[in-house]
Amino acid sequence: MQILHLDSSIQGAASASRTLTKAVVENLLDQHPGAAVTYHDLVEEAVPHLDGPIGAGFRPLAFEVSDEATRREHARSDALVGELMASDIVVVGAP
Repeated sequence: MQILHLDSSIQGAASASRTLTKAVVENLLDQHPGAAVTYHDLVEEAVPHLDGPIGAGFRPLAFEVSDEATRREHARSDALVGELMASDIVVVGAP
């Protein structure tokens, strides 16, 4: 079983949503001892919003002519979407 755990509160250790998601994931791990967890702190990692150049990179022709920074962000987006698609359970902490 694959668990994707996402936290997004800017409150850090004082965050109620982070406390809750941690408890949920711990409970899931108790129920499924062999589960693997992928964790992302969306405040620390600062995943950018989809913008024009990144969105254009999803079209094959545009991807071929995009700049290196756009190609890197496109690869990062592909990796994150892959994690989501591979997950059996997604735990989202949002204030």
